[in-house]
Amino acid sequence: MNSFLVLRLGMRPLTHGVLTAIVLISGAFIIVFSAVDGRPSIPLFLAWRLATFFCVGILVGNLNALAMEPLGHIAGLGATVIGSISTFVSLPFGWFIGHLFDGTVLPLVGGVFALALVTALWTEGGRFGGLARCE
Repeated sequence: MNSFLVLRLGMRPLTHGVLTAIVLISGAFIIVFSAVDGRPSIPLFLAWRLATFFCVGILVGNLNALAMEPLGHIAGLGATVIGSISTFVSLPFGWFIGHLFDGTVLPLVGGVFALALVTALWTEGGRFGGLARCE
């Protein structure tokens, strides 16, 4: 699926679109999960996880490929550095979101929503829009 989408859309527009999709999916599920006091049924929670895991699977692979583009001659070292940085950057976010746990799924869904929104705004220069704004 990823290779088909990359050939059809291009890697940069695809990553912007998938990041936008994560924001929209998580935002919609925050509303749905809030309606059931943050305790959704297993199938409903799995629907959110399936949608976000699909998007994250496309996003991470393509972001790593984009980051490795200029590092062809030192690809092994580049992969190591990118993996280490992504791990160390994600640690405080995981710790913070984990400490917000209140017996519901809302901190998790809200954390994914907030991180995806901030990342989308940061990478798109303060704009939000995914596929429509990419060249």
